[in-house]
Order: sequence, then C-alpha cells, then structure tokens
Amino acid sequence: MDERGFIVTGATASTALMLLFLLSPFINQSGSFIGLDGSPAIIDHGWNGLKGIGYTIGDILCHQESDRCFILNGNQMPICIRDTGLLLGLMIGLFACIPLGTNIGDGKFLLIGIALVAVTGIEWMAESFMGNMPAIRMISGIIAGIGAALILGWLLYREK
Repeated sequence: MDERGFIVTGATASTALMLLFLLSPFINQSGSFIGLDGSPAIIDHGWNGLKGIGYTIGDILCHQESDRCFILNGNQMPICIRDTGLLLGLMIGLFACIPLGTNIGDGKFLLIGIALVAVTGIEWMAESFMGNMPAIRMISGIIAGIGAALILGWLLYREK
C-alpha cells in the first residue's frame, strides 16, 4: 500500500471509530453506561456483548471519567471529551492530508503538527489551576488531533 492508501485507510478507520463511539450511547438502553470511571489500557468493565463493543474499546483507550464525558441518550460516551476531540481532529486532519499528497513531506508540516499537538500540553497545564474546562478540552483535542494527522502525513511522505 502506498502513502496515500495509508492516509485514506487511517481517515476511514478514524471515521468508523468516531461513528461507533457516537452511536454507542444510542444503541444501548438509556442509563446502561454511566459512571464508567477507570484506567486507560485496562478493561475495567468487562465485555458487554456486541452492543457494548464501543464501550469496551473506549475502556481500553480512555479513563472514561464521568465528569469528563459527554452524556448522550442517558449514557456517557465511551471516550472522554478530549479523546472525542482528538479522534475528530485526527479524522479531519487525515482527510485534509489526502489532497496535500507529497507536499506534506515538507518539514513545515512537521513543525505545524508539533505546534498543534503542543496545544494540548498547554491546556493540561492550564487545567491544573483553572479546573474542569470541557469546551477548551474539546477544542484542544481537535487541534492536537489535526496536528497528529499532519505528523503522520509527514512521516509517510518525508524523503527517506
């Protein structure tokens, strides 16, 4: 598979994952998934059947702190607000990389990507003394996701 194929596959996979996470609260009975606080990289809540696959994936990827997740249909989303933003930004960024093609191999895209990812670090620091900021967390996640896509695009297209 060539570089463009990897970008298209990543954009498609991130879109499918975003749809799974967005639909998961609606395909389950209201109130079925609430209070999912846990630890990333650990399955804290076990397998919940096919309807719970989005939550199982989210359980592995995210801390799922209830106060940091959107609530849809009486269920919290499988991933937190920041991770929702990261995935959305990654999806947007990968789709933006497709028409850029080989141009993204230019070092300026790497620098832009690093600067965009750094926004989340700044948000983390601000959060420590400003408290819970859901809108800022979402926006910084989107920005960092776009940055991660640019870095990935640069890694694929850079001159080797």
